[in-house]
Amino acid sequence: MRKNSYPYPSRGLGILKDENYNLGMRKFIGVFLGVSLLLAACDGGTKTPAVEPPTATDPAKAVPTPPVLGQSLELQNAPAAMQAAAQSAITLVSPNNPDIDENVQYLLNLSGMQGLSIGSKGLKASAATGRALLGRVAQSLPHQNALGAQAVQTNPLQHGTYHIDANRRMIKDSDQPSTGMIVTDAAHKLTLNVDWRVGGAATTTVNWFAGSCDMNGCTPSSTEIPTKASATLLRSGVTVAQMNFSMAEGNCLSQTGPDSLSLSSWVGSAAKPASSLSLDYAWDSSGLRLSAEGSYSTKRETGSSSFKLAVLGNTTNRCNLLNLSFTPTQLDLTASAKVPNHSANLAVYLRDLKNLTLSAAGLRATTWYKDVSGSLNANLNYNGQTVITATGPLTDGPDLDLYPGDQIVTTYIKDGKLVTSDLAGLLAALKP
Repeated sequence: MRKNSYPYPSRGLGILKDENYNLGMRKFIGVFLGVSLLLAACDGGTKTPAVEPPTATDPAKAVPTPPVLGQSLELQNAPAAMQAAAQSAITLVSPNNPDIDENVQYLLNLSGMQGLSIGSKGLKASAATGRALLGRVAQSLPHQNALGAQAVQTNPLQHGTYHIDANRRMIKDSDQPSTGMIVTDAAHKLTLNVDWRVGGAATTTVNWFAGSCDMNGCTPSSTEIPTKASATLLRSGVTVAQMNFSMAEGNCLSQTGPDSLSLSSWVGSAAKPASSLSLDYAWDSSGLRLSAEGSYSTKRETGSSSFKLAVLGNTTNRCNLLNLSFTPTQLDLTASAKVPNHSANLAVYLRDLKNLTLSAAGLRATTWYKDVSGSLNANLNYNGQTVITATGPLTDGPDLDLYPGDQIVTTYIKDGKLVTSDLAGLLAALKP
């Protein structure tokens, strides 16, 4: 078992630390399924390929197709189109959809999820988790030197065999398996299998801060986490949900996260999942890469989304949050979303970036952006037709505001006219 200092909480693992903890299968399935469905339907990876230098086929050098009068979505109609697409997505993933997958419906009913509450609860929970995470990080920085004398709370990964009793309590039956968990719910013919050490992989420990901080510092908590794990949910012996996770912790897990991370999950059936999600992340000497892809299907309709980000650049002091800096030289961002009757694609390419360093000290400068240079090539597509294009140099123009991008040329259609303007004109046109 390897150890790292880590200021972030891992509450999802901590809920399994106490054998007397009254955790019923209903709550577990709610979390497991809700998160998988929400992310797959609203978020969205295939494995991200290694970032390569620009070539002759570099998409950043392609001339974007301009909007077409009578075919492209006009800017003033974009809010209504977005609202219609959102309603289509909500209808698709609703537990009340009559065409919902049978296994998904069964698990949702068992979880007590009804109507659209799955969306609002999931989003609220995600926001709360994000706020808590930021709070933990903020707490950790001023108190680094005050932690040594504090008693450390330890949270090992839970293991053993359990069953759900008639009062929906999780009762421990055995300490085996020592590398994972088996939880059975005979009343609903469900079995959960968790393996924390897939293929004999080691676990690691991370430290974060539990509770509030006072003059004596913060209460540190050491939590064991896996580097390669899997979870499988069976219904009457047939797998209806699965999740796989792997992580290369690297040397900076405590400050800026792992070197790489991969997550994949699906719900429904192995042959044709009703919901799937995959996520891949890496931060290495060449830069940052993040990709995510998800899909959700009923018996009649399908929705999908994807997101890919690759940023080439140089990282210094990665293991020190206070002195960390990143100097990007190139950025590729593509995203897509598709629901019944609506599809959208976004592409943003930045090339030859110069005079831009992202660091705590650098961003405190009043006009840190004034010397940024490079080029932009971006376009937004809706239902197969271009809506917006933006191309040109980032260098600040002759005005006095010092903001980069004055020389970028944008095209769009508004009020029946094809408009060519600068970036400021586009931003003004986007206002209601």
